Amino acid sequence: MGATGAIRVNRTENCPLEDIKSIKKKSRASFDFWNSKYLKMVWWNDNSVITSASSHHGFEPVAQTKRWSYIGRKFIEIDQPHILSQNNKFMGGIDLLN
Repeated sequence: MGATGAIRVNRTENCPLEDIKSIKKKSRASFDFWNSKYLKMVWWNDNSVITSASSHHGFEPVAQTKRWSYIGRKFIEIDQPHILSQNNKFMGGIDLLN
């Protein structure tokens, strides 16, 4: 059984990911990832930095998702790691059991 979800940044202190301040300065859709035998973790820069971890999904394949661009005043396609696309796809499933 695997688990996927968002985690707080202060829970990643010993994880060898790039500094969160440098991720914030990068362009939208940039991400940094870390793999171990049992856990995969990713920081993804959307409107803010999203921290997600999974024991089941990896960051590949990278999917395309639509986001509104305030600069261009239109929807643009940006890259989204697989962990986040799967988390968004199955989010709210626990409510079906109540």
